[in-house]
Amino acid sequence: MNLPEYKHTLLTFCIKNNILRFGNFTLKSGRQSPYFFNSGLFNTGEALNILANAYRCVLMESGISFDVLMGAAYKGIPLVCATAMAFSNHDQQVMPFCFNRKEVKKHGEGGQLVGSPLENNQVMLIDDVMTSGKAIEEVAPLIQSSGGKLAGICIALDRQEKGKDTDKKAVEVVSQHWGVPILSILTLENILLYLETDNQMDYVNQIKQYQNSQ
Repeated sequence: MNLPEYKHTLLTFCIKNNILRFGNFTLKSGRQSPYFFNSGLFNTGEALNILANAYRCVLMESGISFDVLMGAAYKGIPLVCATAMAFSNHDQQVMPFCFNRKEVKKHGEGGQLVGSPLENNQVMLIDDVMTSGKAIEEVAPLIQSSGGKLAGICIALDRQEKGKDTDKKAVEVVSQHWGVPILSILTLENILLYLETDNQMDYVNQIKQYQNSQ
């Protein structure tokens, strides 16, 4: 198996616990997909710990400099909290984090952000799955308007889907638009490699057919 141990561990856990499922699914984009990654099922301490450590590994391997982690509401909130804890637990590194509200709070401290300030900081955005990049397009301007600078984006799964009205992958489109690297723990290629190694060729063929139909 040519996957790093943390990726192999994550993929094995995802398949065993139906976080990564195979069948026929309607995506948010309206496309019919033969597989579905449900990050909402990282709903136990064990599951979140495995995923958060994978985010940590990818970020450390990247060598990208950043000051604050930011989670995109809503799914990104537990992800960014757990990832900051993973840095503390494994590396004894204090990792500031922040997340956004969907609605602006008009009482108390007010505002749309909760957590560490973004102003004058390099911000690494944490999200779950990139299909079209729509969620990131909503959060990135908020980082800028808060005085932060987007340093990069780290996602759990890059479905390697084509962007809207282009032959480029969505990750390429978003990366070029914001001028930052996009890191991913898993890609569709990783999933195919795992399935091929496990002789799950029916799933491999279905996914490849889906890829070719885009």
